[in-house]
Parts: sequence; structure tokens; C-alpha cells
Amino acid sequence: MFRILIFLFIILKISTGFSQGYDVFGIGIYDAKFDGSSSNNAIDVRYERRFDNTIIDIGPEQDNFFYLKPFAGIELTSDSAFYLNGGIYLEDNIGDLM
Repeated sequence: MFRILIFLFIILKISTGFSQGYDVFGIGIYDAKFDGSSSNNAIDVRYERRFDNTIIDIGPEQDNFFYLKPFAGIELTSDSAFYLNGGIYLEDNIGDLM
């Protein structure tokens, strides 16, 4: 189990350096107990596409602070669960303003 966690950490650390655009990938483990007593672990894999279409600008017209934008995604687990995700995310512009 510890080897799996180290492998996942290395993969995620490497993949963050190559992230581009609005595609978001994620992987996780549920019901993980580090004492070895759990036998019901599940692996979760997720993909989201964040769109660049602004729904609402929040702030003054010349310097908008926040943008509300849509996203859609899919999530799968090793327990045979399947999810379709959708919603609105908040993108901030504070770093560009300072």
C-alpha cells in the first residue's frame, strides 16, 4: 500500500509540471487505512474540462476580480461507481491586479 501511495505521489508531482489549459485530471484513494486493517480500498479517477466562457463578471467593469465559469467532468471508481459532474467554478484575477 505504501508503494502505491509513493507511486501516485510521484505521478501527480510530475503531471503538475505539464498541466496546460483547462483540462484537470485527478486520482485518489478512498477508505485507506495505514495500519493495514482496511480491505475495502477504492481508487478514484477524475477528469474535468473547465471552459473559458464567462457567465458572470464580479467586480468593477475595468478590473473584474472574479469570474464564474462552467465546467463538466467524469469520475470513475474501482467500486464500479460512475459520475457525471457539472457546475460552475470561480476563477480569481487578484494575482494579475497586484
